[in-house]
Amino acid sequence: GDPVIDNRNLTIYAVWEKATYTISYNANGGSGVPLSQQKSYDENIRLSDTSPQREGFIFDYWQDETDNQTYKPGDIFSKNATTQLKAVWRTDTFKIKFNANGGKFADNTNEKEIEKAFNENVSVISDTPTKDGQVFLGWSKSRDSSQDDYSSTSVITENANITLYAVWVTETKTITINANGGRFENKNADQIIITKANNSTVELPSEIPVREHYTFKGYANSESAETATYQPGYKITDNLAQTFYAVWEAKKYTLSFNANGGTDGP
Repeated sequence: GDPVIDNRNLTIYAVWEKATYTISYNANGGSGVPLSQQKSYDENIRLSDTSPQREGFIFDYWQDETDNQTYKPGDIFSKNATTQLKAVWRTDTFKIKFNANGGKFADNTNEKEIEKAFNENVSVISDTPTKDGQVFLGWSKSRDSSQDDYSSTSVITENANITLYAVWVTETKTITINANGGRFENKNADQIIITKANNSTVELPSEIPVREHYTFKGYANSESAETATYQPGYKITDNLAQTFYAVWEAKKYTLSFNANGGTDGP
């Protein structure tokens, strides 16, 4: 320091200034860290309220790696040392819900849920719901969709919380009207196919098939039946795939003899 030139007895006192420390932040792969902060010896300061961001991760806390002390944004910091606080992250996860949309899973629940991590690929659940009178088509993001976005073999890659709804189509049964040796002339076909939705009602066709030398008697469920069980217009309500066969009776013809001037003909 400067030389003392005063010719007197003097007492020189030390002058002290509180030490200052810098608190800095390390985003550890993220971005948006707060600016560094300063603190004096024995001073308590409040850490910045700002949290960093990182795609696919959730910020948990700041960590002082020298003593493993952890801090949340806005916590009080009192350590007397220049310190770097490092961001600690955990992988972001998303909930994928599968809604049976009016149906039920095998365990009688109407919704299943799985989790996926950021950028993780997960398979659609193997549990397939059921619904009376309906056929399961797949999964859609829309509750009212008639087309699926995901099938049972699809992989979900989306990084978002999503709900997928079961897509249902009405179950149908095929009703076959077989002319059984005859023909439906108006349709130029030997059979008529009717697609019947479950729980609906359809009627046997009003068109009567024709067959040379035979009389139509009605319909039966057996190809060889000789007695008709059903008639055109019969209402079919059963939820079954079935075939109705035309029942025929051979026509009878009368053979007569003319003696043509003679006598005693048959």
